[in-house]
Formats: sequence, C-alpha cells, structure tokens
Amino acid sequence: MSESKGTESTMVTPVSRDGGAGRPKKVVLIGIDSMTLDLVKRFGGEGVLPNMTNLMARGVTTEAFASLPPGTAMNWNTIATGAHPGTHGTVAMWMHRPGRPLDELESGFFSYYCKAERIWQAAERAGKKPLLLKYTTSWPPTVNHGIQVEGFADPDWSALALAPRCMYGNRDLPQGFAFSAAPPPRALPMGFRVDLRPATGWQNIPDPTRPALEGFIRLTTTHGEVRPLYALILNSRGEGYDRVIISTSKNVQDALANIGVDEWSDWCRLEFITEEGRREGCVRYKLVALTPDAKDFRLYQSQVYPVTGWTVPPALAQDLTERIGPFQEIGGISWVYWWHWINAQEAAKLFIEELEYQIEWLSKAADYLMTTKKWDFFATQWHGIDHMDHSFLTALNPDHELHDLGTDVIRRTYELADQYIGEILKHTDEDTLIVLTSDHGHTEIVAPRWVDINGVLEKHGLLAYKNTVETEEPLETWGYTPVPKRKIDWSKTKAALIHDGYIYVNLKGREPHGIVEPEEYDQVVEQVVNIVEDIRVDGHPDRRLMQIVFRKEDAEVFGLHGELVGDVITFAKVRYRGGHHGNFHTSRAKIGSMRAMTVFAGPGIKRGVEREKAIHLIDLAPTIAAFWGIPTPRQAEGRVLRDLLDENE
Repeated sequence: MSESKGTESTMVTPVSRDGGAGRPKKVVLIGIDSMTLDLVKRFGGEGVLPNMTNLMARGVTTEAFASLPPGTAMNWNTIATGAHPGTHGTVAMWMHRPGRPLDELESGFFSYYCKAERIWQAAERAGKKPLLLKYTTSWPPTVNHGIQVEGFADPDWSALALAPRCMYGNRDLPQGFAFSAAPPPRALPMGFRVDLRPATGWQNIPDPTRPALEGFIRLTTTHGEVRPLYALILNSRGEGYDRVIISTSKNVQDALANIGVDEWSDWCRLEFITEEGRREGCVRYKLVALTPDAKDFRLYQSQVYPVTGWTVPPALAQDLTERIGPFQEIGGISWVYWWHWINAQEAAKLFIEELEYQIEWLSKAADYLMTTKKWDFFATQWHGIDHMDHSFLTALNPDHELHDLGTDVIRRTYELADQYIGEILKHTDEDTLIVLTSDHGHTEIVAPRWVDINGVLEKHGLLAYKNTVETEEPLETWGYTPVPKRKIDWSKTKAALIHDGYIYVNLKGREPHGIVEPEEYDQVVEQVVNIVEDIRVDGHPDRRLMQIVFRKEDAEVFGLHGELVGDVITFAKVRYRGGHHGNFHTSRAKIGSMRAMTVFAGPGIKRGVEREKAIHLIDLAPTIAAFWGIPTPRQAEGRVLRDLLDENE
C-alpha cells in the first residue's frame, strides 16, 4: 500500500492476511501518558496490572520513540496524525507565534495548532463514527459527525475551567502560579494567604459559646472575577480547632462545606459571571491541615469546572454531570514545586484521591457512552501517571528517603490506569483492534533539575534583564504576597531560551522588538550554539549539560521544521535534567526511560510477542488505518507495521 506524506490519501489497499483473518470492525485507542514498559513489567509481575498483562498476552508489545521534543502536546498529536511536530504544527507545549512578542506564549494544547488530519477524521471520511473521551489536544472540537467529551487537557492549565486548583493557608509562603492558556500570558495565583481572626457577625454558628475564627477566601477565576467566600474555623468538641465551614456569606445556612481535617466536601455548585455570560461551575474542598491552635491552616480547592460547554453535542455535558457527577480535567498538586504549601505525604494522598475520582468518572462515562452511543472509533487519554512521575518517580531509587511512599503511589497510579483500561476493554470483542500507548517515557530527576541557560546567555552579553522588579498582578487584585520576577529587556537582548528547549534570536523584522540585523543572524546563532554546547554542570569540566544542540535548519531530520520552531534547539543529558521535558527521546536513566510503550491486539495480530526493535509513534496512525481499511491520514509520515500480523492467521 502507499503511504501519504503530505498529500491526500486514497482508500488503502487491504493489508494481506494469509489464512483469512478478519478485518477489525472497530478500533479502540487508549492513551496513558508517560507509561513505560519497565514499570508495566515490574508492577505487572506483582500481579496488580491484570488488564495490561492480559492485553500484552493477546498482542504485540513494543517500546516506541516519541517525536521531538518528547512532550505531551506534541506527541498526542503525533499519535493521532502519524506526523512529526514539524508537519502537524504543534511543536511545543507553549507556542510562540511569529509577530507576537517572544515572551507572549499560548498553550500548545489547542487543537487548531495541529494542521494535519487526525486518524478519527480520516475515519469520518470513510463513514465511521468517532467517540473521543478526553483525548488531549483535540479541543476546540475535532469531530464532525461523532461524539466528543472535553479534549483540551493541558496538564497544567485548562482553557475550559472557570478557576484553577489552589491552596489557601495562614502562613506567609512563596507563591505558586498557574498560567493562562491564551495570550497575553498571565500567571494566576495557586496559593493564597488567609489571615485568621476572631469571628464576628456570623449567624447560626453551631455552638456560639466556643470562640471561632474567620478568614476571607478569594476564589479567583480565570477571567479575573474574585468570588468572595468566607471560612469559619470551629472548635466543635472543645479540644481545639478542628473543622472549617466554607460559606458564601457570614451565615452558616449558606454553607458550601463543613469539613474536618483530611475530609473532602461534597461537590458545590456556584454561578459565575464570565465573558460568555452567567455560567455554573462545580468545586469541592479538602481540609489538608488544621492544628488545634489554628497556627497551621491549609485548605485545598479543586479545579472549578463548568457544567456545560465541553462536549459535542453540547447537551451531553449536562447529561454526564447529572448522571455521573462533575467532570475534573486536572487534579492534585506536585509537592516538588509546592513543598512550601504541602509535604510529600499530603500531596501523595491528595493526588491519589483526585485521580481515583477521575478514573471512576471516566470509567462510568466510557461505560455509558460505549454502551448507549453509536461508535466505530474510540479514543481516550489519561494523564495521571505523568502527574505522579513528576513528583515521585525519583523516589523509586532504593536509596531515596521517600522510597516506600514513592513506590506505593506510583504503583497505585499504574493500578488506576489498569482499572480504566479494564473498563474500556469490557466494550471490545474479538473484532476490535486495540491500541494501548503512551506518548513518551519518564526518567528520574537528578540534581540540578534545572540549569539557568538564560543566565548563561546573560553572562555572555546576549541577554539582558530589566532593572525593575515586577509582579504579574497588583496585590489588591489577587490577594497574594508579590514575588519578584525578572523581565527580559528585549531592547538589549539578542537571544533567549523561551520554551521546550527552543532558543530564539531576537531578529529585526521578524520579532516585534527585534534588534539582530538579518546579516548578523548566522553569527548570533553560531555563538549561541557554541555557548550552550560548552555549558558544564556545577562548573565540572567532565559534566557537559547538553546531549545535542543544533541549528533550526539541521532539525528537519528530527521532524522539526517550520516558522514555529526555535532558531537553536537543545536537548540535555538525561542525568542532569530528568523528567522528560528537555531530554532526548532515546535516553535511559537509572530509574526510568524516555521511551514510550505500545501494545497492539486484535484480529490478525501476533499474540504474546515483545518486539525487539522500538517503533516510532508516527507509525501508529498509518498502521491503524491500514489494518482497519480506512484512508491513511493525509499528512502521515509513519510506516505500516506489517510485522505485527500473524502470517499463520
């Protein structure tokens, strides 16, 4: 069969199946972010991943190379299209559009950045009906005749949420931020100080003879509204402060929540005034800490997600909310970045509880939709493992102080993924092609986690910062302790690292504040390459930071090209950066691997085989199309994995 490379495909010639094995009637694509084969084997060997283990026994298991950079937004588009980022267009987690200031970025999870045809769109051309359940990078909607539930799913920020998850506490702590998804970029606070004082003017306090405390809660929305709520701290048993009431007024009868330490509230519904008019959102709270003397008060607020506006057809969102419960796109917070607000044990428990809710919701939604709706192609993606890896994967090292905790929570997260896979597989049969895949792997974080490349460029005179110190928003608007933030002075900056390992030259005529003359461009690029290649970790002569640094024009062989790619592209050695952002896609570490994993099972597929050589994620969409007998997605660059087929069937 022919494979499309940038031109429209025709209906594929059926892949030969000696022995007459039938062609799949349906396709199920299950995406589990950051899942790696080594950990699936480890936990599967412990007997806690029965669904993954059985699926692997039914099909072919293989490692897979992600496209570069090996991030979420880029590679779920690669999986869907069969194209590298330079071809499909989503080249970064945060995108810089030419003509806009270099520090004005937009989330790469918006579907409109992807210019290539997706596998479900090719299926629609063949008369098939897709069903997407939280497949990231697919929103705004990418189905024409099918069903779609959510699909933005940026792991850090939601374009659809009414407010981000956050913490409230009565300690003067450093600020954490979530970033707005659309330009201009704005850092929204994810932590708020709540000053507690003797409660006054409250009505219907349960026991007014026991002194209570109060605090002001600012529910800060993505569109700038500050919704005032009130916290009433109670001494309910006469043994010290032990409960909090969250209310819309100083009247307990208007309470949204009444919770003790380590308790969750029920889901609450609140109305917000947005640019689109009045919208209803759902939120819940957990009292993370409250000491008897109230010196340590910390309250977690979930993401506030709307009741409507995230499904095709539109009425389905309300139906799912009423039938299953409020949807949550993002949950939990990383103690690695929030250690001022929450410790590892608290963060792990919070993460698991929110992920358990999310898996329960997705499982019920999959059961309802796959049972009651017509579909031929089902796709979903779950981000839980990636969230947990960023916090706890390094703790799998036996010498790590959090080894037991880290092992337990990573194992539990894989169990949750396996649980979700099992619920989906209940709706498949022997005529279903099943593809289970991750988008990249994950490796341990080894100090130093981050090297200040812009600081290095500053020392070499290529970058300058303003002398003034700024904050994202004035104190009176957001109610948080300001944090000094250095701003780049573009009038004196020739090059800067902006995102995803991309360094941009501040080129005159291309950038709004460009100062580098076109005839100076090549010289600046070469200077940047030489400087970054020479960076040593901790100044040690044998500890070179970078694995590979190359010019934009040399990146096409890696699938990176086009006007959205940086002028200089960098990938660090895995032992110095860790995680997956900024590392090369082939790397292995003491703990973890950058390689994704994929399992194929279904009609005509070999059984119980582990492929020796890794595939590429660009191979998935062409292979699905060929095996199913639909057109190859128009811009697909991958190959058809014919070796997966059993010649004896």
